[in-house]
Amino acid sequence: MAYDASAYEDMLADLRAADEFSFDTESTGKRPERDRMTWISFATAKRAFAVPLIGDDAVPRQKLADDLRPIIEDTRKLKIVANYKYERLVLRH
Repeated sequence: MAYDASAYEDMLADLRAADEFSFDTESTGKRPERDRMTWISFATAKRAFAVPLIGDDAVPRQKLADDLRPIIEDTRKLKIVANYKYERLVLRH
């Protein structure tokens, strides 16, 4: 595991503290049920983050899912997403 754990924890802290944030996913295609998510990016009022999910610096997928679930499901936070229906499907697969 070669991802930057310190930067990852900073990102999680910023997302937990933010009242609102945006996110976007990148995948290998347009079919979320079949294609793999390769990146997920976030932006808060403070800064932006890009999280790789493939390659040597990839964050382990299950760790990412476990860490992000309570943040994304927090109904008090405003989530800004360009294509919510698609992004929701990508995150589920």
